Amino acid sequence: MSRILNEHGEPIIPQFEFRPVRKKPVEVAAAGPVESVLYVETLEGLLRAEPGDMIIRGIAGELYPCKPEIFKQTYEEVTE
Repeated sequence: MSRILNEHGEPIIPQFEFRPVRKKPVEVAAAGPVESVLYVETLEGLLRAEPGDMIIRGIAGELYPCKPEIFKQTYEEVTE
């Protein structure tokens, strides 16, 4: 579960009002599924990719792992 922390690393509950938004349709690249545990250096730090995960290369060239369930819900193959 994600949490929001203050500058001292303490969990806080900010008074955000979340509203529905939609991701812009952008094309990224995907590789996988990976066959063994890998560690991917991401913009957020070192993340672990498990067997079955996909590796995404984002619009700025950044890499990050993606769980298969999230991949199926978020991405589709480009056939053009």
